[in-house]
Amino acid sequence: MILAGILTPLEDLLTWALTHLHDTVGLPWAWSIVALVVIVRMLLVPLTVRQIHSMQNLQAHA
Repeated sequence: MILAGILTPLEDLLTWALTHLHDTVGLPWAWSIVALVVIVRMLLVPLTVRQIHSMQNLQAHA
């Protein structure tokens, strides 16, 4: 599968982060997943803000 090959680095990074949160920080698996979701959401905030501004600009021109 070509798609699996493309997404492998992302999978490896997320797996490492999840394992790191569990092993090093000492969080249970459930809280490690929650923490990883929060971290990913925080990383995506700039893209979300940019998308909102772009959508507002397009609506202003319509």
